[in-house]
Amino acid sequence: MSNECNSRAFLYLNLPQMVSGMLFSEEFDFWSREHIVLKRPDEADTFEGFYEAVIYNLSQFLFACAGHYNRFEQIWAEINPMPLFSATMQTCIDKKMDVTRGGARYNSSSFSLIGIGTFIDSLYAIRKVVYEERKLTMEQMKELLRTDFAGQEAWRLYLQNKVPKYGQDDEEMASFAGRVFRDLAVHSSGMPNARGGYFEASLFAFFFYDVLKEHTWATADGRHAGQRISRGCNPVESTKEIDAATLMQSLRSIDFKDYPGCAVSYLEMPISKNAAGTDVFVRILEAFVHCGGNALDFNVVDKETLLQAKKDPDNHRNLIVRVCGYSAPFISLSEELQDEVIERTMRNG
Repeated sequence: MSNECNSRAFLYLNLPQMVSGMLFSEEFDFWSREHIVLKRPDEADTFEGFYEAVIYNLSQFLFACAGHYNRFEQIWAEINPMPLFSATMQTCIDKKMDVTRGGARYNSSSFSLIGIGTFIDSLYAIRKVVYEERKLTMEQMKELLRTDFAGQEAWRLYLQNKVPKYGQDDEEMASFAGRVFRDLAVHSSGMPNARGGYFEASLFAFFFYDVLKEHTWATADGRHAGQRISRGCNPVESTKEIDAATLMQSLRSIDFKDYPGCAVSYLEMPISKNAAGTDVFVRILEAFVHCGGNALDFNVVDKETLLQAKKDPDNHRNLIVRVCGYSAPFISLSEELQDEVIERTMRNG
């Protein structure tokens, strides 16, 4: 029998937009609503001060969210008891306690951190361009972000193409990414919940990497406002020189024991009509396990089939694709999500 009540992803936290909320706090009222005394990262003299302020503010926000969730869970048993579900758990039977009151043996909760690849790249760009190379002042960087790089395409391209990105073969970036993964895990886990368990760190996107893009301002990695943010624990989709091998290598920046709530990697693979295709999958899975990966979502698709399915949906009703954390008939997706699946297939296929 199962003995777990895992309440995952109560909150999908948009990490890149949280940074915008700190840099432009006058535009965001959630700090005051949550009674959080904001540390302004843009007032820091050093990148270390900037980074510590960002992590501190995130930790305070997550602590406030945990409080809201726990208040909700305290009335869960009154408004929606679950006796049938509880009857499937031996520990609930032994304790004579409903699962909503903490009858399960394992009672974890988690917040899902969205856009961590975009978050890492943006912080690193600020570190390099503002604090180390001093090519821009903080106010100049903020102006680029505030105006979505209007009239400053050269700077956008510089940030996008000349600053190392998470997932690329760059030792300094890999070390920085590892630090970010560790710090976020520490501050998004360990808080007690209302069922006698604890919050656990998690990195999975479901479809919110797409939904949240419309509410995400321009970011310091050169990403325009409204463009998609990164999926799961993946690098940003537009990052150059990322293939299956480098994607597996990027996982070394993460200690997956820090993310027991689940940390998903996503990989698009082209359809192969020969036996070599099977060997490639075996090697990739072996590399994934060797690098300590947690969960791997495959899409094995043919871009031409996807394009044809978009034009002729009636004859492609059985075409199933992996979107992000769930699978769905391709023709059931919105046109925007269909295009997103096609785009990443064409980049990776």
